[in-house]
Amino acid sequence: MPFLGEILVELRDEKGLTQMELARELNTSNSTISAYESGSRMPPADMLIKMSQFFDVTTDYLLGLTKSRVPPSLMNREIYDGVTVSEFIKAVSDLLPDQKRAVMVTLKSMCFYSEMTGHSGKSWTKEK
Repeated sequence: MPFLGEILVELRDEKGLTQMELARELNTSNSTISAYESGSRMPPADMLIKMSQFFDVTTDYLLGLTKSRVPPSLMNREIYDGVTVSEFIKAVSDLLPDQKRAVMVTLKSMCFYSEMTGHSGKSWTKEK
């Protein structure tokens, strides 16, 4: 797994920011960002939180503990009737294997139908 510095460089590059611009966004110095990226210094907890909020990733992702780039803002989004994405995922993960398969087949079928009828904003495909 990559270390925080590599992840920080990747996230910063994705946003098209220089170290100086990121430092300004996070209210710190360019040299501090440089030290984080080189791995010579580890950010304190409050800075990790600031970075995770700025990039909309989890602190676990920043620390290289997970590969998941699912934004926390998405996990807290309500899907339907007060149920969040996170709660939905938890409910599906607690199902039996055949029930999980049925949920996935149903979801794929619904998305395919929506695509074919032009009632969908985005197509659903499995991440590789």
